[in-house]
Amino acid sequence: MTSHLCLRKGISGFSLIELSAIVAISATLMVGYLNITQPKTLLKAEKIMQTKSSMDHVSIAIKRFKQRFGRMPCPADPWMRSDQTRSIDAPSIISLSPFGTESIGSNGTCIFQSGMVPIHSLGLEEKYALDKWNNRLRYHPSFSKLKITHNNGTIISNNASYILLSHGPNGLGAFMASGIQRDSSNNPQEENNATSSGTYIDHAGDDILLSGHI
Repeated sequence: MTSHLCLRKGISGFSLIELSAIVAISATLMVGYLNITQPKTLLKAEKIMQTKSSMDHVSIAIKRFKQRFGRMPCPADPWMRSDQTRSIDAPSIISLSPFGTESIGSNGTCIFQSGMVPIHSLGLEEKYALDKWNNRLRYHPSFSKLKITHNNGTIISNNASYILLSHGPNGLGAFMASGIQRDSSNNPQEENNATSSGTYIDHAGDDILLSGHI
């Protein structure tokens, strides 16, 4: 009887030791996994929040401009660089406006339908031209009302006054600080936002979209 009890205790004790070892190993692996992935996840979330905050700041400046001048500010030349030269892939459209200022034609109309945020015309620091992945925010004022749809095709708005767009962490379709535009042809929805003349898609890939109504 005694031998039998000792044997059962031995078996139970061995099983608990095994279980403890498994738990310890699993915990170690989980901690290691979190150490690797969590900082990246938190960094991405932080950059998204900071980008949205910058876009809100730009949005306020656009509304103030409209109140002061009675019109929407025109986009700045997206191919123009801070050294006042244009990128090598810039089209032949003539824009004599300095970096970060409105591009307005001789007839008083905007040269570009969409482009860079005219930070200097809005009285903003240069940092507000970029998202937190160092790509330029896209700005599109309405010449006729802008349309926004969800990525499933549902219409969100038919009368946005302007669009601010970050091309998100992957940067597909974004203009870099160098004035060169990133390719977005492998994602049709992000390609739409990168080339849109009036209809934008919310939640296209990892794009971050803000619309304004004035």
